[in-house]
Amino acid sequence: MQAASLRFAPQPAERASLAAAAATYFLLLCGYYMLRSLREAFVLQAGSASIPFFFLITFGAMLAVLPVYWWVVARVPRRRLMACVYAPIIALFATLAAFASSGFVTPTLGGIYFVSVAGLNLLVISVFWSTMVDLWSPDSAKRVFGFIAGGGSAGALAGPAFNAFFVEEIGATAVIYVACAFLIAAVLMGMLTRHLRARVDASKAGDASVAVGGRAIEDLARLVRSPYLLGIAALLVVTQFFGAIMYNEQARFVEAAWPTLTERAAIFAHPRSHEETREHRRDEERSGAFDQDAER
Repeated sequence: MQAASLRFAPQPAERASLAAAAATYFLLLCGYYMLRSLREAFVLQAGSASIPFFFLITFGAMLAVLPVYWWVVARVPRRRLMACVYAPIIALFATLAAFASSGFVTPTLGGIYFVSVAGLNLLVISVFWSTMVDLWSPDSAKRVFGFIAGGGSAGALAGPAFNAFFVEEIGATAVIYVACAFLIAAVLMGMLTRHLRARVDASKAGDASVAVGGRAIEDLARLVRSPYLLGIAALLVVTQFFGAIMYNEQARFVEAAWPTLTERAAIFAHPRSHEETREHRRDEERSGAFDQDAER
């Protein structure tokens, strides 16, 4: 058993690049989930009844964006893929933050933000793991991918936690800017990961100048021919169907119970942390009022 555990332990030469890869995924998912927990609060500015319409718009937007993404993947060198995909996304959310800087989010802006985050959901994970698969050999992947995924899980917890505690203090616009900073840091850390891997495995340096390549039509045909892949697709459709029902019910409840955008953002980020923070503030206010009465 000890020999088996050593076999799957990261090798000394892999540790620096493993730490960089885990940090990349942490930063990426931390920034993404900061944006994600704002998504529902933004769309409720247009009303919960508008959510099915914006999901339909998201579907149409993805049909338009995917061919562009396939074109980029087929032509951009691997070392630049993360930057080329994430740079427009970061610019988009920085622009949306600028429009929301007045503190008033119109229904149209809320809908655009919702569609943008829903689209980011499609790309953020796939681009990262496409990069990781290129950087690690199959044997190395068995040793390190679990640790890298752990970094992402930590980021997925840290991002909403940040929103739960701070969005009401600094505002939604500041949160978006902070999330963009995390995404920029993730791109830079991804570049460092590639550099460290190239020092360990020289063959990866050569691969970096080659495009991933595009065969989307072939992959779609493979999906249709494979019962296994069709089963996975069916599972995703079923889970999304029932998830959407619960999602809409949750949105209606939050819309009725919390009136402001920042309150809704905090409750979507982490309901218990938000309520504990609010209770702590009430205690401080009651304590302050008691002290003032005592002074009088």
